[in-house]
Amino acid sequence: MRILLFLSLAFCLSLPAKAQHYKTAAGLRIGNGYGLTVVQTLSRKWTGELLLHNNFQMQNYASVMARRHHSLMLLTRSANFYYGGGVHAGFGSEAATFAGLNGVLGAEVTLFHVNMAFDFNPHFDLGQENWFRPYFGLSARYVIVEANWKSRWQKQRKKRQRKRTNYKGR
Repeated sequence: MRILLFLSLAFCLSLPAKAQHYKTAAGLRIGNGYGLTVVQTLSRKWTGELLLHNNFQMQNYASVMARRHHSLMLLTRSANFYYGGGVHAGFGSEAATFAGLNGVLGAEVTLFHVNMAFDFNPHFDLGQENWFRPYFGLSARYVIVEANWKSRWQKQRKKRQRKRTNYKGR
């Protein structure tokens, strides 16, 4: 069993991967609960995430976070880790509402059109008895819109180079 796990991990790491090469990705999140997650790229290093979650204790909440990405060059050139924070609001089983701040620390990689992420998402509820709730989660998102980070200048430069190589002279 361990050999099978090792071989599958080695196979996944050998596949061509790209990290944060998406503009929009949406999918499911499981961990201390379950929910839906949507990630939108804001710039090359920043993304925004909307998370709709239920934590098995009949507490539903919505969270909006900003995340800053950094490359993990030691493992692979295409994986990255991120950190950030945001706000959340929700309601419990007795219609009690709550709101607060949350942080996020995690890592992600995109293989083909699937973005996989594992993160720690602590919640700090304002004005509640249980003011701290730690959440760990694994997210699997489908890349809806891929990113194209080449600038217009780079595209025009390549076009000029192609013209030069195709020019035969007279």
